[in-house]
Amino acid sequence: MSAPPAGRAEAVLELRNAVKLDPKFGEARDKLGDAFVGLGDGNAALAEYVRAADLLPQNTDVQLKAGLLLFRVGQFEDARARAEKALEVNPKLLPAIILRGNALAGMRDLDKAVTEIEEAIELDPERSLSYANLGALQASKGNPQEAEASFKRALSVDPNSAEARLAYGGVLRSERRVEDAEREFKKAVELDPKNVMANRTLASFYLGSRRIQEAEPYVKTLSTLDEAGPYRFALADYYAAVNRPADAIRELEAIRSTKALAPAAATRLAAIYLRQGNRDDSRRLADEALAAQPKNVAALLIKAELLAADGKPDEALVQARAAVNANPQAARAHYAVGVLLSRRGDLEGARQSFAEVLRLNPSAVAAQVQLARLELASGKADSATRYASDAVRNAPGNPGARLMLVRSLVAEGNLTRAAQELEPLAKRFPDDPAVNTQVGYYELARGRTGPARTAFERAIARAPGSVDTLAGLSRLDFIDGRGAQAAERIDQRLAQDPKNTALLLLGARVYVALDQAERAEALLKRATEADSNNFEAYAQLAMLYFRERKLDEALAGLDGVAAKDPKAAWAMTLAGVVLEAQGKQDEARQRYERALESDPQAAVASNNLAWIYASTGGNLDLALQLARTAVSKAPAQPQFNDTLAYIYLKKGLATLALAPAKESVAKDPRNPIYHYRLGVVFQETGDEAKARASLEEALRLRPDFDGAADARQRLQQLSKG
Repeated sequence: MSAPPAGRAEAVLELRNAVKLDPKFGEARDKLGDAFVGLGDGNAALAEYVRAADLLPQNTDVQLKAGLLLFRVGQFEDARARAEKALEVNPKLLPAIILRGNALAGMRDLDKAVTEIEEAIELDPERSLSYANLGALQASKGNPQEAEASFKRALSVDPNSAEARLAYGGVLRSERRVEDAEREFKKAVELDPKNVMANRTLASFYLGSRRIQEAEPYVKTLSTLDEAGPYRFALADYYAAVNRPADAIRELEAIRSTKALAPAAATRLAAIYLRQGNRDDSRRLADEALAAQPKNVAALLIKAELLAADGKPDEALVQARAAVNANPQAARAHYAVGVLLSRRGDLEGARQSFAEVLRLNPSAVAAQVQLARLELASGKADSATRYASDAVRNAPGNPGARLMLVRSLVAEGNLTRAAQELEPLAKRFPDDPAVNTQVGYYELARGRTGPARTAFERAIARAPGSVDTLAGLSRLDFIDGRGAQAAERIDQRLAQDPKNTALLLLGARVYVALDQAERAEALLKRATEADSNNFEAYAQLAMLYFRERKLDEALAGLDGVAAKDPKAAWAMTLAGVVLEAQGKQDEARQRYERALESDPQAAVASNNLAWIYASTGGNLDLALQLARTAVSKAPAQPQFNDTLAYIYLKKGLATLALAPAKESVAKDPRNPIYHYRLGVVFQETGDEAKARASLEEALRLRPDFDGAADARQRLQQLSKG
């Protein structure tokens, strides 16, 4: 019989004291891992088992405990290492051979994995689970007939093996033999009614098949199998998932009376109350959970969400980062940080957080959608499409992922594929504001302003606060010559939601387009007051000052951002641009260098610093390296290609300068400097006719451009030649 909850909690306390006194007490760490398993804390159990296995290399039982938990969390290489440690002690230890085979399968080394399992069968031909494992591996290799034979052999050896039937059912389900899979899962439960995995599998099967009510009996069984473990919460979690909050609250309040489980129950209750909009009870319960467990990741994230809802984004970010520090492997904590950084306009910081989510969980659809959105905001439509496509591949039925794919395709100009993705969404969700908004942007991209306005107005009627929809309507207003109407609509919305930062930023853009700089400045200042860490607000304000030639004010604002976030490469880059406009090239160089210390891949800083080095007699090799970095990040950017061509010319490598010089002209044929640079390249490579044509075109476009005198001199030389 397992220890009662209070006994387990006391055991944890005693064993923790023991390992504090002697950190190398391996047996105590092993027992501490057992105690954590009893409390349902798998992460803590894994950490203790791994330490115990390191301290007790000859203890095969501990090696297997660590290996099995490592396998369950997807650390297949480490799981294999633990299995091999056990096999060093006992080369014929059957569980270790099976663990090593399954770990190899997880690492996708399926041929070796099959060999391992076959060896296990040779050692114990009557062990049905070995045949089941072999069947699963054969299925993974795409050998369904061999898999079927292995499973039948497993069941002939032991027809009453619930584990073998579960494994067989899993493969049948993957082959879409749904009725056969259900039969095997139900047989497993009949054979062993209290088998945790069997009840979990059948409950999951029914939930995944949208047969919600049929799952309930198996979830109820799960919740009674271990009064102190994680399955005690199964029924409450089920009720919460199927939108039966009253039932979930009833179950959780009953669980909360058990001291050892009270923090987890309080955390779940806090989440339910937060979804219901009951912030007071949510806050009270989250605080209760954190008082007992200061590093409770779920409770910290609830606190972060509550603080964000209370208009305290800085404090919310502190809580979300505390969750990351409490468990750096918690993908949801990194995701929460990414969302908060994105809201404040720190796009690079958000991008790093979402990338970490994908490192921890490569199939995290929400992070892929967020990264697609960030790439789109940075003008990288092709990259956004890749992330959105990955999200749709991982979750084909996720409307949000498909909408993001449509947005990316429209931005990329691939309207044919966008229409293919959008049409079924519009039929399935004809009244959904987000879908109608995207229909509006699609029609706008086609130049069909009437249908676009109809779609946007349908969306705004159901979601009047949607900034995305308001932005679409504003674009239409300017196309129709009614910019004042756009401003009026946004002012009306701001009267209802005066601290909405995104709305303030949209309003500022509208007033800039109307040449009402004072009104735009006022809105941007309100945005910085509403969220003092919103980098986009500072960036827009700096650009407005730059546009109005208020360079000192622009520089002060950007330096303020850099002071708040020393890693804000974009702020230091923009400050460098302002300083260059003021003729302070040396100070600009310092800002660009600081930006690259923070982000070595910052394209604009790389390009501008490369130009400064090349034009002032600096290190040409370093300048070339920086220019190549800039072009690699934005290969179609004409300014970056022009810098690269200029540096190649300075280094006497005119042949290498030809391609980037041509790219600059192709992307911006109205820029006289690019034609001039191409003319110099042609002259240096001996193509005098093309050199003359390019130099003449540069002077035709603008007779007084910077470099015009040299262009005329070169034309004279070409005429004499």
